[in-house]
Amino acid sequence: MAKKIILIIIIIVVASMVYYKFVKPSKPEVELTRDLIYKRQSEARDMLRIAFQKQESYRAKHGTYARKIKELGIRERGHFYELRVLKATKIHFEMRAEGNIDDDDTYDVWMINESGQPKNLVNDIDQ
Repeated sequence: MAKKIILIIIIIVVASMVYYKFVKPSKPEVELTRDLIYKRQSEARDMLRIAFQKQESYRAKHGTYARKIKELGIRERGHFYELRVLKATKIHFEMRAEGNIDDDDTYDVWMINESGQPKNLVNDIDQ
């Protein structure tokens, strides 16, 4: 009786391994269309626009731009991008949003400063 139970367990384990290796459909890869790329990059633009507004408010209150994301009270990470302050003085700031939007070795890099216009410095898709 015990041998039959062990044999049944072995059969179930082997059958599961065969199923997951050969039968179960794999997860489909997402095709990166221009529309999807634009939507992913919109995260960087949105994060930077919010950061710009918060930097201007911070400067109006403190007389200088914030040097840390925490001082602005905004999120540092999105789904694809991470935001950071590169420079901050009384009259100038520079912030970047960097992220990998297509799972390769190149990062998509966006920047904003006191001008308020997000700029794509490195387009991950063109690399």
